[in-house]
Amino acid sequence: MIAFPSGLSLARAEFDDFRSLLKSRTGIHLSDAKVGLMQSRLRPRLNQLRLQAWSEYRAYLKSLPPALL
Repeated sequence: MIAFPSGLSLARAEFDDFRSLLKSRTGIHLSDAKVGLMQSRLRPRLNQLRLQAWSEYRAYLKSLPPALL
């Protein structure tokens, strides 16, 4: 299994994009203070999918039908 780099931080623009996607597909809004929470919750999923960058995961999520997110 490929380990996702633990030191890689989620950039503000990436956080905003994930937050927007979450809001549009689920109605859940995350405040700016939740960036650390989002990083810690998404890293295991990136590892599972063997992705190496937040942008890869964002593209993966956007490729899914809304019902699967």
